[in-house]
Amino acid sequence: MNVGTYEQLIDEKGRIILPGAFRQAFGKTLFISLGFDDCLCLWRNEDFESFVEKEIEKRSDLSRAQRQVNRWLHSSAHLLSIDSQNRFVIPQLLRKKSLLEREVVLVGAGARVEIWSKKAWEDYIAKADDSIEEIAESLSREFRV
Repeated sequence: MNVGTYEQLIDEKGRIILPGAFRQAFGKTLFISLGFDDCLCLWRNEDFESFVEKEIEKRSDLSRAQRQVNRWLHSSAHLLSIDSQNRFVIPQLLRKKSLLEREVVLVGAGARVEIWSKKAWEDYIAKADDSIEEIAESLSREFRV
């Protein structure tokens, strides 16, 4: 399980260092894809494959929305190698689509790690801090039997 928040810098070649807390879980390769809320997602190979199998591919391709999500996720996904200095290159198109600049934040999110622009993360967390109790209460009502 990926937890914690880590600030990092993207270098001029688009490389970023994977924080030590995440290294053992990922090994030498990872999947990267677009995520929701203008972030990117890093996945262990098996977690990405499991997510795609459970949440994407088992649903009917007869649904236009399903086909759109399927294309969106698969077309943005890349299998990346982690180098000997624990760096990987974020593809330029993904950096552009997620509005990443030099300063980024890597956020543990359970089975995945999210990469946010520092400003977007600060804005998101400020709003979340104001509403998290209300959101948690709403979710607890959804799961009551």
